[in-house]
Amino acid sequence: MRYLTALLFLLATTVAGAETTITYQGQLQDGSGPVDATVDMTFTLFDAETDGNPVGTPVSLNGVSVVDGLFQVDLDFGEQAYAGGLWLAIEVENEPLLPRQSITGAPFAISAAAGSGSNWTRSGPHIHYSDGRVGIGTSSPGERLDVIGSAKFGDSTNQVSSGNNFVGGGQNNQASGSRGFVAGGAGNVVTGLNAFVAGTNSVADGRGSYAAGRQAQALHEGSFVWSGFNLEDPEFASTGVDQFLIRARGGVGIGTNSPSTALDVIGSAKFGDPTNQANGADSFVGGGQLNTAGGTDSFVAGGRSNTASAEGSFVGGGWGNTADGSSSFIGGGASNTANGRFSFIGGGQDNTANGRSSFIGGGFRNTADGLNSFVAGGRNNTATGNYSFAAGRNAKANTDGSFVWADSLNFPVDFEGIDNYFVARATGGVNFITGVDGSGVETSGVSLGPGGTSWQVISDRNAKRAIAQVDPVIVLDRLVQMPISEYSYISQDESIRHMGPMAQDFHPLFGLGEDELRISAMNLAGIALAAIQGLDTKFSFSADRLFALEARNAELAERMAVLEIENVELRQLAERNGQLEARLAALEAVLLEDREVAERSK
Repeated sequence: MRYLTALLFLLATTVAGAETTITYQGQLQDGSGPVDATVDMTFTLFDAETDGNPVGTPVSLNGVSVVDGLFQVDLDFGEQAYAGGLWLAIEVENEPLLPRQSITGAPFAISAAAGSGSNWTRSGPHIHYSDGRVGIGTSSPGERLDVIGSAKFGDSTNQVSSGNNFVGGGQNNQASGSRGFVAGGAGNVVTGLNAFVAGTNSVADGRGSYAAGRQAQALHEGSFVWSGFNLEDPEFASTGVDQFLIRARGGVGIGTNSPSTALDVIGSAKFGDPTNQANGADSFVGGGQLNTAGGTDSFVAGGRSNTASAEGSFVGGGWGNTADGSSSFIGGGASNTANGRFSFIGGGQDNTANGRSSFIGGGFRNTADGLNSFVAGGRNNTATGNYSFAAGRNAKANTDGSFVWADSLNFPVDFEGIDNYFVARATGGVNFITGVDGSGVETSGVSLGPGGTSWQVISDRNAKRAIAQVDPVIVLDRLVQMPISEYSYISQDESIRHMGPMAQDFHPLFGLGEDELRISAMNLAGIALAAIQGLDTKFSFSADRLFALEARNAELAERMAVLEIENVELRQLAERNGQLEARLAALEAVLLEDREVAERSK
């Protein structure tokens, strides 16, 4: 078996039965790691690190117990061995261990002094210091132990350069800067002025830097780097001066020893300028200056001169914002005030949300005073009514349930005294799109043009299908069958009258539209147009008949005129006939008279 090294942990005097006995503690390893065995060992003092001459009598010990690599032996090299600048050579099972260990004269001098009127006292195998001070590098120590200059403890692989550096223990640590400190661990390096390192394979290279944990790299001035001890993690290094970096897989807890997230803070906390205040229980200020989180569970993320004074209130940032309402919220902006409970202001400037559960999205000088009121944004809008909505510019939704949209014109839109009112001022027009094709071209909807007073309906032939012609006369005949009534809506005052058909009469006759209880204005217009065409058809037919009758009448009139002429002639003939008949009667009378005369003559 090949033994690798023996590491010096402690060299001090003991009283193991003789004034010349010292105690040596070391660590023994082989190729597999720390040794657990009983071995034979030989210890020899030399006056040089290599070669040289033996000093005193070599000490051979059989059956030295080594547990987890650690062993302790008492060594007595005789009176002549009490001198400085010696080197201890160790053999294990006749196998020399390299390098030799440096031995100073101080332990021997102290051992020799113990029990001879010095401040050291023996108690069995132990020795302790009962009074006075020990100075190393100084003849006037100011503390119990006062070391001037650099110092190291632990394994012989630790290295310390001049410059008041210190290594507190461990192995393979280096302190090569000025006033650097390695607390212990393994493989740590401190090179920065006034730097500190602890853990494993960590580096403090920046001036005044601090590195701790595993693979922590504080490379810049004033940097603080903490890295958890996870073997899978790569190096965790600073990237700029005055950085504070923490890598902790288990989370960072402040006020708790069981963090549930990467950073778990129990209680109030503040960051940023000293003028920030986190006065409320479990309150938080994230940064900025002159910010105050005064309410319980309140939060100010940053900005300047912001205040979250109510329980559960929040200000995200900006300047001069105040969240006074319980559970109120201000996202940012300037000089905004959320006084209402559960009120919300997204941002903007000089906005005020006084109503409970009120909302202002942003904008300038908007006010939401009503319960559950809403101002989307814009400028100089007010939503005073409960459940009201205002948006645009100078929109005044000051009645309950009102909805007011105002365009960019600088004139107020205000309908005082009317609840549940919907009004929109859009001088550029209005467009409602209810359908588009595969390219996004609108295929159905209505629009109201700028300055217009009636809806324009999309009626493009390319937006229609299953087109069928109608018989206008049939439409007219059906329309004639449909009752037309005058009525009042139940939702309106009875004095307000309307005229038109009932849906229950309309749909059985025409079957048009999407709803059997509603009638489309477009369908009514189409029926009216078709009925007009039907009237025209019937009028044309009647006109043709009238023209024929008029021609026949003219013909009859002509015939009548002829008859009238003929009738005049007949009347004239009748008159002449009457005259002739009179004359004939007279003749007949004369003849009769003559006959009577003749007969009488006979």
